[in-house]
Amino acid sequence: MHAIVILLFFIGFARREMEAPQAQSGVQVVFENPGDQATQAPPAQIHAPPAEAQAPPPAAPPPPAADQPEVRLSMPELPLTALPAPANQPQPQQHTQPKPAPHPAHPAQKYVVVNNLSYGHPAPPVPFAKRALNLDLAANDQDAAAGPELQIKGDPGTNWGAALDKWVNEHKYYPDAAVEQNQQGSVEIEFTVDRAGHVSGIKMLRGSGSPFLDQAWPGIFAGAQLPPLSPDAKSNSVTVDATMHYMLVP
Repeated sequence: MHAIVILLFFIGFARREMEAPQAQSGVQVVFENPGDQATQAPPAQIHAPPAEAQAPPPAAPPPPAADQPEVRLSMPELPLTALPAPANQPQPQQHTQPKPAPHPAHPAQKYVVVNNLSYGHPAPPVPFAKRALNLDLAANDQDAAAGPELQIKGDPGTNWGAALDKWVNEHKYYPDAAVEQNQQGSVEIEFTVDRAGHVSGIKMLRGSGSPFLDQAWPGIFAGAQLPPLSPDAKSNSVTVDATMHYMLVP
């Protein structure tokens, strides 16, 4: 039995071998040399360029804001009521203003006296008593208040002291601010006068305590042109010690 099966297997295999060449008779088979296949370089790989990164799509615009609904409030119309006629108002009574009591007369103002010169309307000014220009001080306070004290150091020549005394009397004054604040006192300064009458080197020797008076007296001589020294003067310059007494007389 097994022999029959094996025989049939070989018969079928031989038949298939015979039919195979007939079916492939029109195809030419070419065998290549194995050595040529070993030496042939593999085909080069072609790399595609990297794809560019695509930008993200733009964000969608925000939806438009919904329109707010318009709210209309309807107010009920109120009926107009007639206003009552105004009642007759009484006329205001006229009150007579009492006459104000007369004010008492103001006390007499203080007169301003600058070295025996009185500045007031009721009384005429008292002429200034000229003093001799010497180195002696006044005998008492009454004489000291009568005028400025001018002491000259040096030889100014003939009559120069009288010319300086006249110039001071024409330019002296009492500051208004000091009068309003009832300020008084004595101011002593020192300065130099050259042969042409130019003033220089003004120094404060003694103040009165009032800034107005302490500025007024040296301010008279600052940058001033005094009388020039006399032709017979023996000194090219002289030093003047000048004291002004500011006093308010009631």
